[in-house]
Amino acid sequence: MSLIINNYRLLRETIESEYNITFDVFKNCDIHFILRYPSNPILDCQVVNLHEESIRVVLTKIQNLIEEDEFGIVCRIQLIQFRDWISKIMSLGNNMYI
Repeated sequence: MSLIINNYRLLRETIESEYNITFDVFKNCDIHFILRYPSNPILDCQVVNLHEESIRVVLTKIQNLIEEDEFGIVCRIQLIQFRDWISKIMSLGNNMYI
C-alpha cells in the first residue's frame, strides 16, 4: 500500500499548495484527500517525495514534520488531519482482509 499524489497545483490567489492524494489499496475507488497549506518550497519538496512511498514510511515522515513544527500552525494542523486520514484509510484496508 503506497501513497499516490495524483495532482499538485499552486493556488495563486491564496498562495497555497494543494495536493490530491490517494492510496493504491482500493482499486477503482474514489477515496482521496486534498492536502492544502500555505505554500512553502521546503515542505512542498518533502510532500512530493512521499509519492509512491509505503504508508508506514509516509506516516513516520508526516509525524516527524508535525513534531518539528517548523512550518507554522496552519501547516501543522493540515499535516495532523492528513496523518489522521491516513490512519483511517489503513484501518479500512486492514478490515477488508479480515
